[in-house]
Amino acid sequence: MAGTWQAVIFTVSNAPYFGPVQFWYTTENFHTSGSVSPASRTLAPGQTATFSVTVTAGEAGDEALSLRLGTGGSTDGSIPISLRALVPISSTGGSFSGTLTGGGNFFNAG
Repeated sequence: MAGTWQAVIFTVSNAPYFGPVQFWYTTENFHTSGSVSPASRTLAPGQTATFSVTVTAGEAGDEALSLRLGTGGSTDGSIPISLRALVPISSTGGSFSGTLTGGGNFFNAG
């Protein structure tokens, strides 16, 4: 949610603390990446159903997606989806354009 957020850090014993504090956070930005048909279906316990999931690869590279499964309660889950878009190669080679980021094994992403 957009806006100004405030982190409140306290000790368990409510005793005063003076010193450094390490604080870390992450965010997520969910967006639609494809479609599911049918969009919903109600299943009784033990019942199964088939859904068709359609996603399209974009630029060359890998993309990790999640198919979110909503139950309306705390038991929501997800199924991972991995996409790999390849660079087309011809007898004269291949090319792509985009921004390269990351470093993988050496933790120097960015």
